Formats: sequence, structure tokens, C-alpha cells
Amino acid sequence: MQGGSLFVKGIAGTGKSYYCNKLVERLRAAGVKVDACAKTHTASARLPDGCTLDHWAQRHVLNGAHKCDVLYLDEISQIDVGLLALLARLTYTPMRCILAGDWAQFAPIGCCWKGTPIDDEVFQRSALLHRMCGGNVVHLTECRRADNVLFDFYSSLIEDGSRFEIPVARAVAEAREIFKFEGTARWNLVISYAKRVQLNRTLNLLHARGKETTRLEITGQAVRGNAAQTMLIWPGIQLLGHSGRLVRNQVLYTVKMIEDEQVWLEELAKPLSFDQVKSCLRLSFAQTYASCQGNEYDEPLRLHDCAHRFFSRKHLFVGLSRSKQGAVVSLVD
Repeated sequence: MQGGSLFVKGIAGTGKSYYCNKLVERLRAAGVKVDACAKTHTASARLPDGCTLDHWAQRHVLNGAHKCDVLYLDEISQIDVGLLALLARLTYTPMRCILAGDWAQFAPIGCCWKGTPIDDEVFQRSALLHRMCGGNVVHLTECRRADNVLFDFYSSLIEDGSRFEIPVARAVAEAREIFKFEGTARWNLVISYAKRVQLNRTLNLLHARGKETTRLEITGQAVRGNAAQTMLIWPGIQLLGHSGRLVRNQVLYTVKMIEDEQVWLEELAKPLSFDQVKSCLRLSFAQTYASCQGNEYDEPLRLHDCAHRFFSRKHLFVGLSRSKQGAVVSLVD
């Protein structure tokens, strides 16, 4: 507020985004022009008038000049080195920054520079981060989102935590003893796309019982990766944005009405045709761990693939830290 920059750090659930959003509100009320960005559509959708960092850099760095006084960047641990190189140019301008991030989250996928892989912690230790925040740091440590039992557990998984050094299998076993929800989970996190497709199919049929549904059939192709799959939809079902100009990737959209082979979504002004829904929306009952960052769940959550050979301490941390106050959690193989 006095003309400097700031880095707000803290693990998931400590209120970083809320804290920074309030700062942005105060700055804008004072007549300061603030642009808000994040690497993913999921994270940028939670920002006040937010957009993705790729879109902002393309428009204001590569093909123009920025007009903001302050740039607010959320989830900075997800920013790849190519975008960081573009942001480095801005440190030689009067523009200020508000940065927020958690280094315990997943690092950028395939982060490399001229073919050389970049260490996950390079930005965390860099002079660039120091310049961007002007050396000013606020470290949030109190639980603001999850219940204390859940927060205490996943905070023990990070560096300097009591479970940081123990084997992942033991940490999973201890989590199972504490978090024992046996019912159907609204949200499910998986490693493999095959399990994502299977769970989405099963839970789609389960939640469709007793409802008047519309079947969107996918024929002539095997369901691979994040490809479309046959689904039943009805007013009230939440679908995940997949790609394209019509929706934002990994952002939730709620079906409002279905009529005349058109689907009205609460978040969009215009309806989508059945073909458009099949191409750009996916079932949301199951997601991969890699795509869930930035989401918050206030309904039952289940972590799958906990015995998978690629399941890591970071998967456990990211999965558990998605739950909000009062949500129940469980873990399965």
C-alpha cells in the first residue's frame, strides 16, 4: 500500500489467495491499476478479474506493453522457466508485484531451458524472486481452510515437518488410520487416466439414478487420456472445462437446463450444442492429481492410487490439502 512489492508465502489452506485478493481490492479502490494472473485457468478463475499468465504475457510482454501499476501473480510455484524469463524483463520497469505461492505444490511439468532440465527449486532460491518482491515477505502459517486435524497432518509432510523423513507408504498408512470415510465420495483424485475414466463412468451412473437424464454418446473411438467419454447429464451436474474457446480448462460448469439439443450452463450466457458439450466438457467426479491444483473441495474427497509406484509424498500433500473445513477424506489403493 506504500508503493512496494510483496511475496505472500505459506502452505495450502493458510489463506494466501484471500489475503492477496483483499490487497488487490484495496489497491484498486485507491486508484491503482492491478492485473491479476495465474498459470492455470483453475487458479486464475478465483482471482478478481483474473486471466492466465500465458495470455497476459502474450498480450502485454510479447506483443505489447503492460499498462498496470501492479501485477498480482498467484500460484507462482507453477510458473515455468520460459514465462519467468519473460517476467524478468519487467523487473527493469516501474511495475510492482504481489506474488503468492506454496513450494510444496507440484512443480511445472517439463520445465527446461534450451533442452536442460531446471531444478524444481530454482525460482524459490533465485535473485529474480527477490527482485520481483522487493525483498518483502509475509509468511502465513495459521490454518484458515481445512480442519485442524487435516491441516496438522498435511503440514507435517513438508520439509521440517514430523513426517517429512518417513517412507511414503508409512505416511499413507497413518493417513488411513486418521481419515476413514466409507461412503461415496463426490471428488476423487487419481494418477492414471484409465482409473479416472472408470470412476467417472461408475459415479456418473450412480448419481444419475432417479433423475431425468440426457445421454451424450461417444462412438467410434477408445477413451484415452482426457478424451471425451459417453456421459449422462441433467440439470445440476457439474462438468469440467476441457479445452477450446468456449470454456476455461479445468474450471467447473453447472448444467442449468437442457432443451432442444442445447445445454445451458449457469456460468455462460449462450447455450452449447450437444456436440460442443462432448468436445469441451468432461465428467468431474474424478480428476488426476496433476490437474487438481488450485481447486478446493467442500464435499467428500477420496485419494486413489496411493500404492501406485509413482505415488509420492507430494501427491499425498496435494490431495489432502484440497479439502475445505468440514469435508471428509479417505485413501484407497
